[in-house]
Amino acid sequence: IEYLEKSLQTLQGERERYEGYLAGLNDSWDKVKPIFLQTIDGITDTVQSGQLPESMLNIKISFSGITGRIFDERLNDELSKKNYPTPAELLFYEDHVRLVMPELNLNIRGNLIILDNKTLRFDITDGEYIGLALEKSAVMDLFDFGYLDLKFEKLLGNNTIRSIDLQDGYMDLQIRPSLF
Repeated sequence: IEYLEKSLQTLQGERERYEGYLAGLNDSWDKVKPIFLQTIDGITDTVQSGQLPESMLNIKISFSGITGRIFDERLNDELSKKNYPTPAELLFYEDHVRLVMPELNLNIRGNLIILDNKTLRFDITDGEYIGLALEKSAVMDLFDFGYLDLKFEKLLGNNTIRSIDLQDGYMDLQIRPSLF
């Protein structure tokens, strides 16, 4: 009986410690969400309002068509010049895109899909917060306002996106030119 009572006391102490840890984690998550939202709003506004230089889209014309290449390093350099609540980076890889916010210890992975002929949507697959894997519901909680849509209307002008190809360090947009 003594052994069981000591074990129960030990478990009770551990329970209180873990409950405190979970409460702190919940508090920090609640503080991160508005900063995240304001930063995402800033990024979408930057892209949509045409605050990126035209030189961001490296145009290459070949027999297969017109390609506009965007390097993640150049994009992130431009984004770092903006006054967002926290620094954010979009990193391109061959099979996915990462949205990283180092100061928030937040790392979200997903893909870019073509939403319409001038808009790319960041389609979330998974994420991590302070090294802990986020469940789909937690990631969706961050994006409860909608989606991270990158509207390249100003950068593309009358041209449209035909397809997208992700590579390590850049993305290629196959562009359908509009002469009129």
